[in-house]
Amino acid sequence: RIQILFEVHGRVSSAVMEERTISQNAAYEDVKIRLWEDKANESVTDAAENFEPRDYQVEMLNISKNEDTIVMMPTGSGKTYIAVLLIKHFSYELTKPFVDKNYEIIGKRTVFIVNNVPLVKQQAKVISDHTGMKVGCFSGSLSNNITTWNKNTWRLKFNNYHVLVMTARVFYDILESDFVDPYCINILVVDECHHAKGNHPMALIMKNIWKPAKDDYEKGNCSSKPGLILGLTASVIDKKVSDVQEITKTIDQLCNVMCKSKLITPAEFTNQLNAIKLPDPEIVGFKMRTYGQGILDQVYNIINILKDKSLQQVLHLHQVEPVQAIVQLLDTIPVLVREVGIDCAGDHLDGIISEINRTISDPMLSHAEDTENMFVEIGKTVIGQLQVIQEVIKKCLANKVIPKMSDKFFSLIKTLLSKVMSEEGDTPRIIIFMERKRVVRAVFEYLNKIAKEIEECAQLKCCYVIGRSSGNAGNEATPDFEVKEVRKQQEEALISFRDGKRNILIATSVIEEGLDIPTCNIVIRYDFTPTYRSYVQSRGRARKQPSKYLFFIDESESSQKKLELSEFKKIEQFLREYANSIYKTWAVDEPERSESIDSIIPCLRSETGRVFASSAIQRLNYYCMQLPSHDDYTDLKPDVHLETILENYVCTITLPKVCPLRTVIGQPMSSPKLAKISSAMKALEELYRIHELDGRFFPQFRTMETAKIKFVEEPFSMDMDVRIKIPETFFRKIYEEKSEFYLYSLNMHLEPCVENFIEYFNKSKYHKVQCFGILSKEKLPDVPRFSVHPRYGRVTVQVRFERMLKARNQLLERYKWFQKALFNDILTLRNIKHSPEFLFKNYFVLPLVRVKRSTGIIEYDIADSFIVKLQRKWNPGTSNWVYGNIPSNFEECVDTVIVRPFENPLTEYDYASMSENNAFFIVIGRSEKTANDIIEKKDITYKQHHENKYNEKINNPGERLLMCRFVSKHYNMLPAHSKGYDKNPTYFIREVCKIHPLPASLWNQATCIPSILWRIETVTLTYELYTKVAPFISLPINPPKDHFDQYFSGLEVFEIDKVLARDYIYTGSVDWVDLFTCVCTKACQEPHSLERLEFIGDNFLKLVTTLFYYRIFPDKHEGWLSRFRSRVVGNQNLATQSTSHLRLPKYVLNKQFQPKTQWIPPYFIPTALYKSSLDKNNSESFDSDLHEFMLNDSENRPHLLDKLCDLIPVDHKQHLDKKDVADVCEAIIGLCFVRYGYRVAVDFLDSIDILTNGKEHRLSDIIYNKTPPFPRIPNEQLEMAKKIAETLTPLEEVLDYKFNNKLYLLEALTHVSYNEINACYQRMEFLGDTVLDILIVCHIFKSNPHLEPGKLSDLKSSLVRNSTLAKICTNQKLYHFLKYDNPELYNVLARFYSNFTEDQLSKWANSYSMGLVVVPNIEEDTLEEQPVFDLEYKVVQTPKILGDIVESVIGAIYLDSGEDMNTVWRVIWPWFEPYYSYYSQNPNKDPKALLHELYPSMKANQEKIDHYLTKATVKITDRTTRKTYKFVTIDRQRDVALDVSFERAFMFHQKYFANSQ
Repeated sequence: RIQILFEVHGRVSSAVMEERTISQNAAYEDVKIRLWEDKANESVTDAAENFEPRDYQVEMLNISKNEDTIVMMPTGSGKTYIAVLLIKHFSYELTKPFVDKNYEIIGKRTVFIVNNVPLVKQQAKVISDHTGMKVGCFSGSLSNNITTWNKNTWRLKFNNYHVLVMTARVFYDILESDFVDPYCINILVVDECHHAKGNHPMALIMKNIWKPAKDDYEKGNCSSKPGLILGLTASVIDKKVSDVQEITKTIDQLCNVMCKSKLITPAEFTNQLNAIKLPDPEIVGFKMRTYGQGILDQVYNIINILKDKSLQQVLHLHQVEPVQAIVQLLDTIPVLVREVGIDCAGDHLDGIISEINRTISDPMLSHAEDTENMFVEIGKTVIGQLQVIQEVIKKCLANKVIPKMSDKFFSLIKTLLSKVMSEEGDTPRIIIFMERKRVVRAVFEYLNKIAKEIEECAQLKCCYVIGRSSGNAGNEATPDFEVKEVRKQQEEALISFRDGKRNILIATSVIEEGLDIPTCNIVIRYDFTPTYRSYVQSRGRARKQPSKYLFFIDESESSQKKLELSEFKKIEQFLREYANSIYKTWAVDEPERSESIDSIIPCLRSETGRVFASSAIQRLNYYCMQLPSHDDYTDLKPDVHLETILENYVCTITLPKVCPLRTVIGQPMSSPKLAKISSAMKALEELYRIHELDGRFFPQFRTMETAKIKFVEEPFSMDMDVRIKIPETFFRKIYEEKSEFYLYSLNMHLEPCVENFIEYFNKSKYHKVQCFGILSKEKLPDVPRFSVHPRYGRVTVQVRFERMLKARNQLLERYKWFQKALFNDILTLRNIKHSPEFLFKNYFVLPLVRVKRSTGIIEYDIADSFIVKLQRKWNPGTSNWVYGNIPSNFEECVDTVIVRPFENPLTEYDYASMSENNAFFIVIGRSEKTANDIIEKKDITYKQHHENKYNEKINNPGERLLMCRFVSKHYNMLPAHSKGYDKNPTYFIREVCKIHPLPASLWNQATCIPSILWRIETVTLTYELYTKVAPFISLPINPPKDHFDQYFSGLEVFEIDKVLARDYIYTGSVDWVDLFTCVCTKACQEPHSLERLEFIGDNFLKLVTTLFYYRIFPDKHEGWLSRFRSRVVGNQNLATQSTSHLRLPKYVLNKQFQPKTQWIPPYFIPTALYKSSLDKNNSESFDSDLHEFMLNDSENRPHLLDKLCDLIPVDHKQHLDKKDVADVCEAIIGLCFVRYGYRVAVDFLDSIDILTNGKEHRLSDIIYNKTPPFPRIPNEQLEMAKKIAETLTPLEEVLDYKFNNKLYLLEALTHVSYNEINACYQRMEFLGDTVLDILIVCHIFKSNPHLEPGKLSDLKSSLVRNSTLAKICTNQKLYHFLKYDNPELYNVLARFYSNFTEDQLSKWANSYSMGLVVVPNIEEDTLEEQPVFDLEYKVVQTPKILGDIVESVIGAIYLDSGEDMNTVWRVIWPWFEPYYSYYSQNPNKDPKALLHELYPSMKANQEKIDHYLTKATVKITDRTTRKTYKFVTIDRQRDVALDVSFERAFMFHQKYFANSQ
């Protein structure tokens, strides 16, 4: 074992031995304690489902049922359960609906309010688990838009739940808005009600809402009684009190605020309660000796020098605060020495030195002036002194001059070891409360260090929680960069402590209440408790018996602290006696204050809500915070200015620039606070008047403006015929006697890919059938020729209308039999059942022959005689074919399908293991082999093998063998195959074979039938879609092209300048087959999918939506416009609207064609549906109505269709979600735009109401008109604005564009912080972003006709990403002309550009790297050395505003040019051309992914250096020299460090190895 602790290690070992002896003596007692340990009290949320109340809880319940009460019980004693019992007792009042159909309140509900968000779900779970009621959770987080809910929404929420758990703030807002009132609440539970004071929402609920309602009821002004109040608290005292009178006053005040509630606690409630036993406090004394005084004197000396006023006077003002920060860091050293020890303080000196070094390295604090140099020298001197102190500490510890631990910490170690080592069963859980966050971290790290180095301490497994702020921690606020890290670390620590992975939790007061912490054996107060409430709540954590509550107190303070603990116990006893003594005494009314805010300033009312004066400032701040910040440099806080007029105060509020209301002056008031509130109330009134606030005085743009736009809220759903993809032409057509039919021929032409192909396909001299055809009740659309692809070639199919004919029912029955024979007995499709009586998909596939009429006309007719002949060859008794003898003539054998009826056929390679019995084969040639030849790899002839195995003599062994192929059962022939036969031929002895009744030529055609029918069905569906779209675009129709494949090439050949011009009118015609591409998703594996058209349609829709809202909301900021646009282009709106107008889901193809298992042929139904139909009388699913409907009912009955669809197996249906339908809609938009231009696409959108869903505006009226000039700059500022705009003339030369109105350019370059003019670039950036997108998309769409959709998107994102736009901004010098007044923005831009020399800046701006900007340049890596990079102040994030102003300038050019897209493209294309040329040839890839491809053995890891820094290492090995190169990067952000290491390694490879690999 490594000896690391001087002296203390010996003490620890002795302590361990001593405590082991103690634990042995106490073992018997410990066993007795465990026998009666009550684990039911471990946690509120861990309670058993069959909760049974205890006596004292029933006692509290009986009192609470009859009057308003405050239950005071310690943490963990089951206060929440009393609420549960009360809710269950009055649950009968919750059975009635809360509202009627008119949203009028007719019922009651229970509300449970808590102080903070984490408690909402925690308490809701308890109530739900133990009541079985519906419990809703509500908290006002920004993500759920809860503040936007109106009265009807809230009343529906109340209607949906019996109990509603929410934060006090949310409930107060509901009450204040008059959505509900106290009379509709049967119980109001107020958790942690000791917070109900001042302007806390709990207090406001009671004072402003509940008390007036209660007074009205008691005075007889109201017949309904407000809800019963149940307050819950661990202690009503949350501060130090001087005497009993002060306690009494505090209690009376709380009771009065809580509407004269009675404070109660169980009469027999003492520490000896069986239900919960809290430990008495115990003191662990230690003697704090003078310890490390010489070292501390040196630290105090440095601190005193830095605090000297003369030193601060010579420093710059901006340097004083950093010096104070250094002093705060130094102040922690004495604390660490006293609380933990010299060794720990020495360990933390490295971190302190690092922090000081970072401070003086800040480029904004270390310029070349004398004072700046002095600041740097001060920092270096302090660092030097600390390094000396560090060396002194090391020497003292090495020479054993001083112990490593303080006496206090040594006492803690002894205590922990004694408690942990003495436990023989479960490891105890321990909480250590400390006051300072830095001490918490130090103790955590030092305990972990000891646990690793001393065997006895290995069981000390620690975690810590400090929260974002801490009680009396002084200036220890959590830095912004740590907030996320702290939150994540806290969650991980609590989880590990709950799961038992850690047995010691070190924490500040943040866990005293609220958080769900498991019950603990031991609670330690390392620092004395600051308040009585803290004493009660921390003590309540020690609930697992046997438990201890320990205080670490210096012996010199022992008497005083014991006295304070005694006072705490007296307070506790007094509170219990007080509560019991007033069971029948109401609290005295709180006297009215002379100045009540809400009585001095009346509340603001509207028709639907109100806001009280006490909430005005909070409500105004909330409004401002909801305004779009857009970047980190927009200050959304209202500016407040107070001035004195006579003896009164007047407040002027200036609101953010993005708010249409700028300045408000309040009324003169007697105090500053009242003046601010008066001004805030007036601001709210004005904002409501101009429709910025809704009727509840919440931000209007949080709830959307319904006066100008309406959105569909109906759920997206699809009917039966939408999901099974059956065209109306074929779906459920009723046949009458001598019905008329349309006859179509399916002419197939084969182009074989196999040499010497001799098979018959579409012609044969041995039968008269020419081809197959379709007999349909409805006319088919003109289908272009298309191809299917069997393995032996390419078959081109032409669907041709032949003639009209009439057919009798007798013939129709024969035709139905042929469907069964074809699909069931020849093609053997699975999962389907022939059902001629059920109407489902009813058309006929029949054999056709050519006949010559008496008129001399030759035409196709149905081969009835062939069907009859084939039917005779079917044996219904055996359900099998009657096979014939094989012809002796080889030529006749070629058009036969042969079969071995009794055994497997003989193959060259494996004669005995070919196909299954009765497998079918087609003759493809005659072999040179005979039956006398020896089978390859076998010592036996074909003749001998056959005679030995089958005992059948071969009469003509010298006859050549038949060479055959297995009849393929691969029926999906839509995709092309790259090779022909993929199996070796099979050899048959002719004389032993039988033949199938169906000729091989027809069998070959039959195998193509499923694919042909699927293509016809899908194209017919596309035509049906066209008939719905055609009225919207009003263009004549073109005849289809010659071949289907022609529709998948040339789509991208379009003229950008035409389709982007709003005045371009397309005068040609349309080809409806183009739509087929739009309905095919990638999943259906057609030759082309919708993805490319969807890509451009999505961007066009975004453009149109942007222009629409930019016009109709000229006074709305970018936040409004973005919210509207996101709703319109979202999948929900697109899918709902296209379904409503087009029934679009019916035509979407998103599933691969699988004819053997998932396709339904004509006159067949799925097997599962057939089985359901057999028991038509008893089956609940397939009832008589549905049976009758399937037989002969042609009426459209949606409920039966839906029920039928539910019975169809999943495999036979296509499942769509909203995104599938939205993608198809966007593809149609893209097709209209690319093929027919801007106006046709807009007309399509206008007709199907995608944008407006109403008739307030016609989209074309808004879009086709140019944007009217809107003076964003007020008239009084116009003259100044024009003067400022003239300073932008040099920029016009750089842009190569002269503005007609420079105010557009000025607005595009004005940041919200610029106070000279009331303009902001955000709206212009919103517009320019979409203009840039559509221009880039059109260019890459046309220039890359064969680029995959994913790569199209990658190329676009590479061009419009912020890093690329920032480089364009730099090249065009736009940032020089940016107008802003924000110092933080100035610092960001200054820091970014100050990192470059002029040459470096030009090199970066013209580079194509998308990685982080690192200073110094990472090209410093060489073959000889790869230095460790500390990235502090060296990694610079590209400011987002640089990309934003590029987009806003593009928007300005667009508006100034009269919205001419081609002019914009002419101006901006030179900016993007070099980047486009590079990225189109070098697709952007992540350096990590590229390195993994280049170096599969690459290794990467991350290592935590200290609390702040992470070291990331990437290693690559040269394949030639086998030398390993290591790239190490250090940064605060682990992801940044790793990204830079990857980028360094990749650039290193590019520089040294790219040409060699």
